Amino acid sequence: MVMILRWLLGSLTSPPRALSYMLIVDELPFKFVEAKGFKHFINATQPLFHIPSRFTMARDCLKLFVTEKKKLGALLRGNVGRICLTTDTWTLLVEYNASVNDVAVAYLKSKFANWENSILKGKWLHVRCTAHVINLIVQDGLSHIGKSVDRVRAAVKYIRQSPQRLTKFKEFAEIEKCMSTKSLILDVLTRWNSI
Repeated sequence: MVMILRWLLGSLTSPPRALSYMLIVDELPFKFVEAKGFKHFINATQPLFHIPSRFTMARDCLKLFVTEKKKLGALLRGNVGRICLTTDTWTLLVEYNASVNDVAVAYLKSKFANWENSILKGKWLHVRCTAHVINLIVQDGLSHIGKSVDRVRAAVKYIRQSPQRLTKFKEFAEIEKCMSTKSLILDVLTRWNSI
């Protein structure tokens, strides 16, 4: 881990590379470098720094990607053995995510099948995300009581649409001696912990 951090930090110390790194990790648009506030900040902190155009930044980010991709490839080739790759590919469509995930795993299994060092010939290559599995179980369970869930969701939406309704709901909760201080929330299908 320390070797990887040194490798990353050592290659990103120059200001133009650091700027490319910032755009990539913070997922900023290339035009960010042309924003008035960013130009003001750079001129205030380092007036000698020449701010590149968004087109230059796009080229620099691509160059950085190609360079780091080559370094990562060399690092992986030099450390043949057991490697754990973890991805966070959660999407709004759970079924789409699962099918894309299955395709990616099948591709990796076919590539790893010929490796001599493959653990159990890749039998346990893919272990699904626990949160994803819990979400799928809960969604399946909720589908069996769909009408009731739909009615609760409609009631929550109705109450939350108006501050007056929400205030009235809280008054009724106090009358009924409901001790919960939490507000009404709607579940989000792609967030396992929102139910």
